[in-house]
Amino acid sequence: MLSNLYPPGRPRMGGTPGVFLIMMVGFSSAQFFTVTGPCTVDPAAPNCIRSPNHPANYPVSLTCSITPTSLAIGSSMTATAFSTQTLDRLSLPNAAGTLVPFSGLGLLFGPANFTLGNRSIRWFSDAVATVSTGWRVCSNPPAPPPSAQYFTVSTGLCTVDPYAPNCIRSPNFPFNYFTGTSSTINPACTITPTSLAIGSSMTATAFSTELNYDFLRMYNTVGALVPFTGTLLSNGPSAFTLGTGPILWYSDTSGVNTGWRVCSNPPPPRAPPPRPFPPFPPPPPRAPNSQYFTVSTGPCTVDPAAPNCIRSPNFPANYANSQTCSITPSSLALGSSMTAILRCFLFFC
Repeated sequence: MLSNLYPPGRPRMGGTPGVFLIMMVGFSSAQFFTVTGPCTVDPAAPNCIRSPNHPANYPVSLTCSITPTSLAIGSSMTATAFSTQTLDRLSLPNAAGTLVPFSGLGLLFGPANFTLGNRSIRWFSDAVATVSTGWRVCSNPPAPPPSAQYFTVSTGLCTVDPYAPNCIRSPNFPFNYFTGTSSTINPACTITPTSLAIGSSMTATAFSTELNYDFLRMYNTVGALVPFTGTLLSNGPSAFTLGTGPILWYSDTSGVNTGWRVCSNPPPPRAPPPRPFPPFPPPPPRAPNSQYFTVSTGPCTVDPAAPNCIRSPNFPANYANSQTCSITPSSLALGSSMTAILRCFLFFC
C-alpha cells in the first residue's frame, strides 16, 4: 500500500507546496540524450531537451551537461522555444566538435537546423537574479511539406510559424503579446484552419496567457467553442481534435504574457533503428479499463487518461496542507517500475 509519502522523522523539503505525478514505466522509448544536472528530456518527446523548470523561469547559478546518443549525433537541432538572458548560454557542439553558444530573448537566437557534433551539450546560467523562460531544443523536429497550408490568419497580428506551417502563434511570440479591446466580444485574431488542420490533433508547445482574462478559443468536433487560458503549458490545448470554424484569440485591455504556440498533429520522435535481437519483447497492449491502483482514502487521484498513473491532490495545481492518502496497487502494478514524471517540492512551482 502506498501511503504517507514522507517516512516518519524525515523533514519536508522547503515550505512551498508542491505536486507529484507517478507513472508506471514499462517498455522504454528511444534515448536521444542523457542529462547530468537539472535540465530535462521532454517526457512526451524524448528527442527534445529543456532548460531547468521549462516552460517556467530557470533558476540562477545552474549548469547542465547533456550527452547525445548515436540517435542525436549528426542530427539537425532546432529550438521550439528560446528565451535566455545575455550571460546565460546554451552551447552545442558543431560537426567539428567546437562548442557554439546560443543566447538571447527570442526564438531566432536559438539553434535552427544546427548539425550536432559528438560532444556534450552545455547549459550555464549566471548568478544574476534576472532569468527567462529558457529553451526547448529538439533533434530532427520533422516539418510538414513546405507548400502545405494548414492555417490562414484572417485578421489580427497572430502568425503562422514560418519554420513550421502546421503551427500558429500569438502576436509577438515568444515575447509578450499586445493588449486588446475585449476578452469576450472582439477577437484580436481570427485564424481559419484549412482541410489539413480540421479534424487534426492540436497541441500547445508553449502557453502562457493572463488567467481568465485572455483566451484562445477553438471549436471542437461538435461545434462548441472551447476556451483555453492560464500560465501553464497544461492550460493550453493538448491532443485537442479541431472542429470546423475559426480559431479566435482574445486579449483584454490590461495584463500580458508571452502567449502561445499551438501545432496541428505534432509528429512523434524519430523511431530508433531496429535491433536484430531485442533483449526483451515489447509488453502486451494495456486493456482500456485495466485497474492498476485504487485510492483507498484521501484526495489523491488515478489519472483518468492514464490508469497506470497516480496523482497528488489537485494536481497539477498545488496540493493543500494536512492531507494524506492511501493508494492500493493491483497485481498489474505490483513489481512494476514506478517513475515520477513531474515533481516540484521547493522552487519555481
